Amino acid sequence: MEKRKYQRLALRAQQRVLSLVEPKRIDKNIVISKNVSAEGFCFRSNRPYQKEDLVLVYLQDHFLADVELEMPRILKSGNYVMARVMWSKPVSCELDPFYEIGCGFIKKEESDVDNINLFTQLINQDTVERIALS
Repeated sequence: MEKRKYQRLALRAQQRVLSLVEPKRIDKNIVISKNVSAEGFCFRSNRPYQKEDLVLVYLQDHFLADVELEMPRILKSGNYVMARVMWSKPVSCELDPFYEIGCGFIKKEESDVDNINLFTQLINQDTVERIALS
């Protein structure tokens, strides 16, 4: 039996995940969340992520309410939360294979200048694109 500090809550919903794939190119992906806890979340994606990849997740309001216990310690702004990929595994499915990815939220005290710069860059880029579309 696995021991966890915080309970995982099964919450399935679409989430936006952004990551930097080249110095100037941001990758956007719509994923399906599987569960969330105060320390991280698990999602399903049609493409893989590598362990240690940094991602920016735009969490729906109901996700934030369920994990607010740890939120003051996490690198976040509004609904944007920075996370690190902890593991990624392929899941075979006859109709539509996918990847299951587990992420840990990045805590403020663990952040360095590079993490904060990436966090800011991803939020700014996503905000500009969303404003342009409205």
